[in-house]
Amino acid sequence: MKYILLLLMSLVLTLVNAQDCHFIIQGKVIDQHDGKPLEGAIVAIYGLQKEVFSDKNGQFILQGLCQGFYEIEISHIDCGTQFIPIKLEKNTSKTFYLEHHVEALNEVALIKKATNLIVQQTIDATVFENKLSQNFAEALTEIQGINTLKTGNAIAKPLLQGVYGSRVITNNQGVRMQDMEWGAEHAPNIATSSVEGVSLAVGAKALKYGGDAVGGVIVLDPRKPVFKNSQKHSAIFTTYTNGLGVLSSQKFEKDFENGLFYGIQASYKKAGNNRNAAGYLQNTGLEQTSISIPFGWHLAHKGIDAYISYFKANNGILRNSHIGNLQDLINQINRETAIPIGAFTYNIENPRQDVSHVLAKISAYYHFEDLGKWTLQYDFQQNNRKEYDVRLGDRNKLPGTDLQLQTHGFQSNFKLDTSYDKLIEFGIETAYQIHFPNPATGVKRLIPDYNNLNFGTYLYGLKTLSPSWELEGSIRTDWVQIKADKFYKTSRWTALGYNTDFSDFIVSDFDTQILTAPELSFNTQSAAFSLHYNNLGHRVSTHLQYIERAPNPAELFSEGLHHSAARIELGSLRMKKEKAQKLAVQYSYSAAQRTFFIAPYFNRINDYMALIPAGLEFTIRGAFPVWEYQQTNANFTGIDFKWTEYFTDELKFTNGASIVKALDLKNNSPFPNIPPVSTHHELSQSFKHIKGLSVQLRGDYNFRQNEVPEDLLIFNPYTQREQLLEINRAPNGYFLLSSLVEYQFPKSGITQYKLRLSGENLTNLTYQNYLNRLRYFSNELGINLQLQFQINF
Repeated sequence: MKYILLLLMSLVLTLVNAQDCHFIIQGKVIDQHDGKPLEGAIVAIYGLQKEVFSDKNGQFILQGLCQGFYEIEISHIDCGTQFIPIKLEKNTSKTFYLEHHVEALNEVALIKKATNLIVQQTIDATVFENKLSQNFAEALTEIQGINTLKTGNAIAKPLLQGVYGSRVITNNQGVRMQDMEWGAEHAPNIATSSVEGVSLAVGAKALKYGGDAVGGVIVLDPRKPVFKNSQKHSAIFTTYTNGLGVLSSQKFEKDFENGLFYGIQASYKKAGNNRNAAGYLQNTGLEQTSISIPFGWHLAHKGIDAYISYFKANNGILRNSHIGNLQDLINQINRETAIPIGAFTYNIENPRQDVSHVLAKISAYYHFEDLGKWTLQYDFQQNNRKEYDVRLGDRNKLPGTDLQLQTHGFQSNFKLDTSYDKLIEFGIETAYQIHFPNPATGVKRLIPDYNNLNFGTYLYGLKTLSPSWELEGSIRTDWVQIKADKFYKTSRWTALGYNTDFSDFIVSDFDTQILTAPELSFNTQSAAFSLHYNNLGHRVSTHLQYIERAPNPAELFSEGLHHSAARIELGSLRMKKEKAQKLAVQYSYSAAQRTFFIAPYFNRINDYMALIPAGLEFTIRGAFPVWEYQQTNANFTGIDFKWTEYFTDELKFTNGASIVKALDLKNNSPFPNIPPVSTHHELSQSFKHIKGLSVQLRGDYNFRQNEVPEDLLIFNPYTQREQLLEINRAPNGYFLLSSLVEYQFPKSGITQYKLRLSGENLTNLTYQNYLNRLRYFSNELGINLQLQFQINF
């Protein structure tokens, strides 16, 4: 099947017809209030990377356009964006009128101008609408270079150019997410249905969001007012076959001409046991609820924004990932036993993961005339995570892990924007965290009690050197202090040599256990520079960065069973800060008929903190793999590629690929959990004579990961012999076929209906995903069909 699809795609490439692309659209942008020309307005072709700025006389010109239908997007600082359809058959001249609201003119114009030069990957709301049956991290894979590290099918987190966890920051509504992201099985607490758009910040811009963004920053932008009296309703109803899942998402937005706005978004999702080609997977259902409320009031020179959200998820953990004895675990990992298959049910039993997250923020800004914009923000987050194991009697109702993380954050930044060709921004950030592991579980705490104080300051600058060249730079320093209270077994404390290296941490000695109070401080410095070039559709961004990252609590203190990961994890007090040096180049080309993107990179990380498989251990809760945090030096080398060809106005072809190689330099060995080479091919067809209908056919090929660490030689207590544990063995490559059919009904007044039918793994292929950490216990999901109905009014 994959060869047939590839052949068809190659065949289509030979059918492309040359188009006459010499037409222009020119005109002026005028202030509706006083009739004066607007300088710095953005005039863009919607859906294409082609945009220009109006000059001081409000004039603009778009060149090199083909004959056909276009939607022109016109925007300016605090103006309501307009979309004007144009049928281009000859050179065209237009005058556009915008309702202008003054606020931070130079600042926003400069940022928009920078966006015109910088190579940046983004995802719009329609992509997330098509992926509502997936979790947030899986939807992010539309950005080239992002993969997902999965724990079963319900839990996934983004893996960016080979790194994950604390190295990839998620900034939601201007707030850095603090949802125990250090855990490999701790998915971002964000509902896919609540996301309107995402951008990926790298290089100098990334340091504004945090000093440890070794991979980059995933940015979910806050909502902005439209400065006109309007309201919007949106309702999406989705059902899908694999797990017999249902999802409902509702959104309401209200705007006023004076800059006041508010809204509410709510969603509910429920699914039962998933199914692969062989049958149902026991205890793989999920239930998810989310709600968010934005509010703001933006006046001419000042404003306020507030946001509150609540997210809750109850995720079943594959039942046969928790195994009763070592021999059965060895057999399962080495695939010497059949994979148990369950029956369908919506019931979620132990083992399971129950998480909730509250986020609240309030921010205010004031724009000083001829100086800049000052912003203050306070945010609060509370993350609760309960993991339930299979236990006897009434203890089965108690979680084996019960963690609560509370974060108070404060930010203050000032943007100097007195010049149209440069911007300087500086700020301070502080966060105080209280982590409380509930002792009522009756189980040794995986992560101990700790308080974490973080203080950071940064300086960011952007300078336009010429119409084609732009320079960005940033420096940042962070200070981190962690104070913990933790019990260690005396035997482990001594075996690790802590009794000599960290004797000053000891508070009390209880013979078999030692109570300690570690107090650790880290100071990190980071710097980044980015150079951007843009000319005639060619854009090049070069990023050079040095980033230091302090170890997180999991890397320092982990000790015990991680129930949702079905493994034992061990940290180390000897962890030092990571030091990453990265060079990345991003090139893109945009024309009427094609877009092209390629991004090679090299990332050298000294003292890289890696989680490595170290053996097996039998506990009173069963047998589990043991993984240890170890420190080494690492090289990450890779390239991301994406190409889109527009054969006609209705037909386009997209091809993408990602390659990343990661080497442990101390041991001259690959790292585990590095994405294999992957490619995707997509054909999209719309229909001139059936307006609103579009069809997509997509094929994804994931190669076998041939660069894996050596398997472990362990002692089997049942056979009293050494045995090879194939814990690093990678599964074979696989090809997945998916499709999407969408029909947008003609508007009825202000009401718009959309109908989508999509399918995943259409061939119902049996395969395993190397990046699924429960791949030893089950194959991946089989065919999934999704039907979605959307109403906008």
